[in-house]
Amino acid sequence: MPFDFSAKQTGFKKRKPAAAEAHQFIHFITDQSQRQRKSWEEIALLAGIDASTIKRWRFGRTEPTLRDIEKVLNVLGFNLVPIRKGDWQ
Repeated sequence: MPFDFSAKQTGFKKRKPAAAEAHQFIHFITDQSQRQRKSWEEIALLAGIDASTIKRWRFGRTEPTLRDIEKVLNVLGFNLVPIRKGDWQ
């Protein structure tokens, strides 16, 4: 009989997918990192952010600060620009 890898048998809780728990910014960064072929580790290094911090964002354990969002966006070639609601079309 094959081993049952369920949470009940292994003692490990099943984790929700990162996409379900992560901040919406992470969805954008995931898309851009894939398009630009940059790893999370490379983004973290270039942004001056610890890779474990980004891992916590990805799994929804913490949310990125505005300063860290700006750093990551800059690495990917974007600027953080405030736009008045209703002005974006």
